[in-house]
Amino acid sequence: MSITRAGQRAAIVICSLVWGTAHAVVHHDITVSIEPERGEIRVKDRLSIPGDLDSLSLSGAARVLSVSGASVQVHRGGHVLRPAAEARGIAELEYTLPLNEAVDERAPPGSGLYLDAGAAWVATAEGRRHSFALEIRLPAAWTAVSQGERSLNTLRGGKRVVRWQERQPQQEIYLVAGPFTEYTRETDGVLAMAFLRQPDEQLADSYLSATAKYIALYQGMIGPYPYAKFALVENSWDSGYGMPSFTLLGPRVIRLPFIVHTSYPHEIAHNWWGNSVYVDYDSGNWAEGLTSYLADHWLQEQRGQGAQYRRDALQKYLSFVSAERDFPLTKFRSRHGEATQAVGYHKTMLFFHMLRRRLGDEAFFRALQRFYQQFRFRVAAFSDLQSVFQTVSDEPLQGFFKQWVERTGAPELALDEVSQGRTADGFRVRGRLRQTQAGEPYALIVPVRAETRSGVTDHQVVLDGREGSFTLELRDPPLRVAADPGFDLFRKLDPGEVPAALGAVYGAERLTFVLPRVADAKERSVLTSFVEGWREPGRLLSVLYDDQPLPSSGALWLLGWRNARRGMLDAALAAAASKFDGDAVALAGESFAAATDALVLAGRDAAGRPLAWTHLAGADAASTARRLRHYSRYSYVAFRDGRAIARGQWPVTDSPLMVNFPR
Repeated sequence: MSITRAGQRAAIVICSLVWGTAHAVVHHDITVSIEPERGEIRVKDRLSIPGDLDSLSLSGAARVLSVSGASVQVHRGGHVLRPAAEARGIAELEYTLPLNEAVDERAPPGSGLYLDAGAAWVATAEGRRHSFALEIRLPAAWTAVSQGERSLNTLRGGKRVVRWQERQPQQEIYLVAGPFTEYTRETDGVLAMAFLRQPDEQLADSYLSATAKYIALYQGMIGPYPYAKFALVENSWDSGYGMPSFTLLGPRVIRLPFIVHTSYPHEIAHNWWGNSVYVDYDSGNWAEGLTSYLADHWLQEQRGQGAQYRRDALQKYLSFVSAERDFPLTKFRSRHGEATQAVGYHKTMLFFHMLRRRLGDEAFFRALQRFYQQFRFRVAAFSDLQSVFQTVSDEPLQGFFKQWVERTGAPELALDEVSQGRTADGFRVRGRLRQTQAGEPYALIVPVRAETRSGVTDHQVVLDGREGSFTLELRDPPLRVAADPGFDLFRKLDPGEVPAALGAVYGAERLTFVLPRVADAKERSVLTSFVEGWREPGRLLSVLYDDQPLPSSGALWLLGWRNARRGMLDAALAAAASKFDGDAVALAGESFAAATDALVLAGRDAAGRPLAWTHLAGADAASTARRLRHYSRYSYVAFRDGRAIARGQWPVTDSPLMVNFPR
């Protein structure tokens, strides 16, 4: 689930709304009138307030018109609502809000509004959830979306009137409104909806079909879908927000052909994890990793690409997470950069993968279903997951959870002393596995695969200490033995297991850009603009020329076609049957010309440190720097006319966790 604008503007408010108590719910009966011509929103809210609640907070931008059953004071730039004892928990409040408070600065004029907890547009209380009935009166050409079920959508007196309601306790109340074209489809008791800025029946149909498909998938896997509908809502600016029962995606994002089969199922799955089973953020956000595992990873696994997905996740941890940037899963709240994503999403995703492999599919999914049933619309922590999984599997998991949830770092593996020999019944392979990381060893179950002419056999090696030996009995002569070839363990990869990738350069804490001395003033200005796009807090960034001595540490980024150091990439190109060829580069059987194509290549120097080379070919330097962050797992990318026309990874030919036997 992407961070909403509330997460950016009011992180403290969001965190306070993710609670672990069983306090009674605040109920709201709200009427909202959106009046663009007056530049305001008028709100009437009738609140049913639990008896143990003595105050609620409201935006300081509100102009209170009337109040009964409570008093309202200004406090620290906001309003504090205090229920009157004699009102028996019923308060009525009427106020206006400036319309510009509900419009994101990125939104075009007249494109609508967006309200969430960050706007404090309804009275809320720290540590409390909310149910609501919400009626919105707005211009006839507009419509409105919130979580829950729509019970009214009509024209009345020249205005559109829409009513949404949600009886289940919610973390916050959303309101999105604007000029939408609406599409709907009923599917297994759940309403699939799409709200688009412009009519597009084909696009809507693809999302409605995907909604039906993925809700059916997760209902079978986890349990009943928790809401009455799921809606795709097109935002007026680029975004990727996930809310209970709908997602708010930007106009460019929703038209990318792969989104409907990647990010979209992720947002649907969040309605089980994070948007109905709530997260106890004080003890760590488990929901992003579980959602990634059952959406992004699951779908790749069904396509036979699970190992590739896991390797890419581990490669990001290798590239972006240094000891100084690492943290335990108990400290993950939300993503704010590559390092937090590598730990909070990818490590947690692999945590669930290792748990599934340990328990088996039957126990794993039965435990997930029990967890969902038990904590639906309640707050859950890692400790609750542990309790449910232990109960269902009847297996002690304290050590497993403590090791992966509370500890920083990752195991590192080495494969040594591998030999083969004949036996009376076939062949025997012996070897030794070692953990080479600093600090205490992990308790691991290491997959080991033996390949013979008749196929492959998979084995499990229990590694409780720093090192351990294994013996494999085989019928046929072994051709190859590999440790964790499917990247099923969370661990720190050896660089030899993965291709050189751009992410290793992006993630370096010390980065040196090398400019060509022969560059003229115009080219130097363009390249300098590219360099500036990579400045960020915590990174040591330096610039030198290609005729100067190179530093002995950190990553190198060579710039320009005529860079005298460009030959440092020759080895990486040769290993991939590619090369520089005059005024072009031959990559993966295609030729890319210096005159028309912008190119980025990754490699390693003789000492193994990360290396990249970039030729801009007239591309916008600042824009290219921003876009490249999305290509961290690739070894090369080629752009033409601002569009990526090729990308790929160099082949991996010599993994240190693989031993080949003579044939």
